[in-house]
Amino acid sequence: MYIPPLPLPSNPNVELRFRAHTVEESLEYGNATEELEEEFTTRYLNLVQEGEKHDSALWTVQDRRAALYWIWMNTRMKHGHTLSYTCGHCNQLHQHQFDMADLGAELELLQVPPFVEVMIPVQGRRLSGF
Repeated sequence: MYIPPLPLPSNPNVELRFRAHTVEESLEYGNATEELEEEFTTRYLNLVQEGEKHDSALWTVQDRRAALYWIWMNTRMKHGHTLSYTCGHCNQLHQHQFDMADLGAELELLQVPPFVEVMIPVQGRRLSGF
């Protein structure tokens, strides 16, 4: 399955290429606990990259979520999803159907660097950092 290249949202000069994950990889990475979610995300995004590799541990959180969304959207035939939840008002189970493609309708690439440089006073000296 072909996944189109994704410009890294925080640095559009970097083009990311991904392959579809295997069933085995889905089973391995699909069961991450909340405590290990970021570690699993990093390992998964690094694993499914093709061509020149870019360590996803160095991306912004938004970059990582955009890449997961990009892979998900491009490995599904249908983008519809149903969310079930118990209503806090009536205690009944409700369902909401939506199209995951709508989430990406207003995505934008950053027009500024993905960091802010600051000067931090440390023991009477001013140090710069990000």
